[in-house]
Amino acid sequence: MTQTITRTGTIVDYVVRLEQGVINRAVYNFATLASGGQTGNGWNGRFFYLYGGGCSTGHQQGQGASGGLNDALLRRGFAVLGSSLNVFNTSCNDVLSAETTSMVKEHAIEELGRPDAWTAGQGGSGGSVQIQMIAQNYPGLLDGINPGASFPDNSSPDYPDCRLLENYFDNTTTGQNLSNAQRRAITGMTPADGGCANLAAGADVVNANEGCIEAVVPVSVIFDPLTNPGGIRCTLWDNMVNVYGTDPSTGYARRTYDNTGIQYGLQAFQEGKINLKRFMDLNQFVGGFDNNGEFQATRSVADPDALKIAYETGRLNQGAGGWASVPVIDVRAYQDDDASGNVHQYVNTYRTRARLDRFNGDHANQVMFRAKGGPNVKSMNETAVDTLSDWLDAITADKSAKPLPEKVAADKPAGAVDACWIGGNRIDGEAAIGATNQCETTYAPHSLPANRAGKPLGSITSKCTLRPVNPVDYGNPTADQIARLNQVFPNGVCDWSKPGPDETTVDGTNISFGPAQTAPTKSRRLKLKLNKYRVNWSRRGGSVKATATLASCPAVTWQTVRFERRVKQGRKWAWKKAGTKMAAGKRCQATFTFRKIRRQTRVRARAEAISGFKAARSPVRTIKLRKPKRHRR
Repeated sequence: MTQTITRTGTIVDYVVRLEQGVINRAVYNFATLASGGQTGNGWNGRFFYLYGGGCSTGHQQGQGASGGLNDALLRRGFAVLGSSLNVFNTSCNDVLSAETTSMVKEHAIEELGRPDAWTAGQGGSGGSVQIQMIAQNYPGLLDGINPGASFPDNSSPDYPDCRLLENYFDNTTTGQNLSNAQRRAITGMTPADGGCANLAAGADVVNANEGCIEAVVPVSVIFDPLTNPGGIRCTLWDNMVNVYGTDPSTGYARRTYDNTGIQYGLQAFQEGKINLKRFMDLNQFVGGFDNNGEFQATRSVADPDALKIAYETGRLNQGAGGWASVPVIDVRAYQDDDASGNVHQYVNTYRTRARLDRFNGDHANQVMFRAKGGPNVKSMNETAVDTLSDWLDAITADKSAKPLPEKVAADKPAGAVDACWIGGNRIDGEAAIGATNQCETTYAPHSLPANRAGKPLGSITSKCTLRPVNPVDYGNPTADQIARLNQVFPNGVCDWSKPGPDETTVDGTNISFGPAQTAPTKSRRLKLKLNKYRVNWSRRGGSVKATATLASCPAVTWQTVRFERRVKQGRKWAWKKAGTKMAAGKRCQATFTFRKIRRQTRVRARAEAISGFKAARSPVRTIKLRKPKRHRR
């Protein structure tokens, strides 16, 4: 048979157990080494939780789950987890993804009989959004993350911006007269036609009848303003209506997208790539979206309550919450120069770094790797897994009193520095816009429409604060041009030097959404059985195996059982912990061996209270000592 050497140096038969089932209405995958048919035999004590990409909406279980038979991770001894609700193309809902992560992890711990040393999250594109937002908003679920083809959060304006721009490029006389170079200057991207059609396609999730996968969600149940106004609304916001709430005037989910005052193509105009007339034409006719995500002549206006919710609940990644407590190895298979206009633009990782520098003062916990071409990307990805694992192992071994963010920075391995792969070789080089090292000149980041409109790289502003049009900003415009500028921007233009309305920092972590739930607290029994009640006397002491059985057994929460023995401390007797074991299996049993019994000993077991269940304590059992017989001469 094939054998493998795990990360801990153990050589085992390469036999894998794959379990599939349903948790939280999601189809989950749980795979681990099982040498000799024993679940977890060869497991290195660590989890890699995998997340899938895309972004679709709709009430569905999903057709494909993340995780499963990942050879690169399993052969190292990792347990590999994932589920269909950790695939954003099933449901573009990072809160639901976090909830599912916690439940699948619990089940895997129960199956393996002990908790993991650490869990690393790995995912590309929509998967990167999940792990970065979970790191911020639900600390402790993931101890380290390995995002790829990353976006900073689930609130990017680039998809809807590109849909508006593509509509303008394709459907207006002035737009069609723009050259490819001029379009490129407006979008910041480098496809052959200068547009951003692929990003525009991703804006289906702003449209109430386009965001669902129709092969899974029947068309007959999807919203249509005329034929099915009560149908499922397939927008990102309706898919997270428990987070954003509804607009009382429409009954639809509140929306956060806003492009009021945005000066599309501002930098293109400032660089002389388009003249003032083209700049004004673009901004006059670009338009926005109505509540159903259909084009409208006027700009989009966000719901103020939705904006406040987005900022406070962490729907925008600010590097807040638990973010500074996780090491991050961000990998990028470079695709900026793809002629078709790939959606995974490298500048998104720089956006994340700029936010970390802005809100946290540094990016000590984030490392950026980049590569292009199969062999280079493969080497990069393998190095990322090993480097992140070394980093997490060092943090786990650090028993100092330092806060976790300080440990993350202090325990960084030597290889955890910005690097790229060129011609099969690793080259270290800082990832910084404007840097001239070989990595930056080979894999240069470009830009995106919002940034070409003047939005700073580190901004989290979803709706900008407005200021009056200042003619000086447009060279030497005529009176007619000034009048038209004020007509195009009747309420003013974005002032990116100021925070947006209601812009604030994340207000807490581990936030629960939806109606409050009260679960009844159940009593339960804890039985304790000894394999023998008498032991023979010896100088080393006797041993007795004890088995604790917990009932009712919690279905989705692993729990440890504390075994205690009564000992004399001075003149008093007290219960002292002898050890702890996890209650596991269908009968929820935990086994422990009491050793060095030299006198009559009383023992018991205890289980602490957990959500939904009261604490439990077993009856006291007594282990008696058989005294040695005296022999006559």
